[in-house]
Amino acid sequence: MDFESTIQRTDIDDGANASYWDTVKRNGHGHPEQDLMLAVLKDALLNYRKQLRNPKKSLCEDREWFFANDRDGLFSFESVCAVLGLDVQSIRKRLLAWESAAATSSAVNSQ
Repeated sequence: MDFESTIQRTDIDDGANASYWDTVKRNGHGHPEQDLMLAVLKDALLNYRKQLRNPKKSLCEDREWFFANDRDGLFSFESVCAVLGLDVQSIRKRLLAWESAAATSSAVNSQ
């Protein structure tokens, strides 16, 4: 994003604002959409792990997102992985391994 065209230098009224926008421009996020998608994926993975540890919670909604064959939705799991360059099948295999480990753990703990 070109901050120079968005905020004209004449609109900046003090040195603090000028310094802020110079920093934003210099340290700009080259790919904010990817940052957002990565945040969505991280949040989903953390919630999934947390729900695996709590057998009273349902995984249905999160599991549906991870395992849906949806490449059209902007924030579908497959779209997020495509944008981030991640292998969908590898992540799904890891999720299944987590589920298996959680099921084994809860079976051992219930005995």
